[in-house]
Amino acid sequence: TETLHSLVWFTGASLVGLVGISLLVGWVAAGRALRPVGQITARAQEISEESLHERLSLEGPNDELKELADTLDGMLTRLEDAFDAQRGFAANVSHELRTPLAVIQGEADLVLDDPGATTGERELAARVGSAAARAESLLESLLALARSESTMANHEAVDVVELAGDVVAERAEAADLAGIELELALGTGVVEGDRWLLERLIANLVDNGINYNRRGGWLSVEVDTFGHDVVLTVSNTGDQLTAAEVDDIVKPFRRAADRSRPGYGLGMAIATSIATAHGGALRVQARREGGLDVEVRLPTRDADDPSRALPDPRTSTQPSPRVRAPVAG
Repeated sequence: TETLHSLVWFTGASLVGLVGISLLVGWVAAGRALRPVGQITARAQEISEESLHERLSLEGPNDELKELADTLDGMLTRLEDAFDAQRGFAANVSHELRTPLAVIQGEADLVLDDPGATTGERELAARVGSAAARAESLLESLLALARSESTMANHEAVDVVELAGDVVAERAEAADLAGIELELALGTGVVEGDRWLLERLIANLVDNGINYNRRGGWLSVEVDTFGHDVVLTVSNTGDQLTAAEVDDIVKPFRRAADRSRPGYGLGMAIATSIATAHGGALRVQARREGGLDVEVRLPTRDADDPSRALPDPRTSTQPSPRVRAPVAG
């Protein structure tokens, strides 16, 4: 009886051990088999509209998972081609329509300059010229959006401080007529990128700050370098906005509730796209008392070389000099 009991115990223990070993082996094998699935999922989640050029590029045996990854890579290639074609179409249309719009604008100006034109002819020419100017502005916006969403062709050192100063100076008269006080706070800030696009980014933010403001309000523009980031901050007074409205204004062709203001709802979308194209980010936050705080962070020109990077003004004992002054209209 004792021998039988020992045999039963030994058999039971062996079975438990075998089951445990089988479970362990199965768990390890399943983990190895499913590892490519985790890799595919992680890479697929990382790829967005801005990074359609990336691929899963799964390595390993030519099994079903490899076939799935290759199929997804093919789909990404087709999506990238479709997006590029869409952007190219917008850019080409914008270019092609510039010439006829310029002709229309020129003809309207000729009528306005003609001393023999009647009052009715002048009013009609003024309306035609105004419509042509609005259409040209829309084309410029579409061109900027298409250009910022494609690979940048121009790379140069761009002084964001200089650009901000020029943009604000050009709009000083418009702000003065709108009863808005402008203020500049400039430190240092050099990035690598497309000068025309960066100027457009700043101009869009300043124009929005003027157009969606109130008489007696203010608009401030600050630029400085913090660590490896050039930070541009545009703040303005204005209407109070909800979180949903703030999320909406960074989408193309979305505008604030006041439709009487100029524009087509592309300003913030273009600014966001330009910031992304330069490896940066744009953040919009509603001010409690009304208006917006818009912060753009762009990597400095020396961000890839820490030994050449500018000092962080928050920790350096020698902060960069800042110039803060109202801008005269």
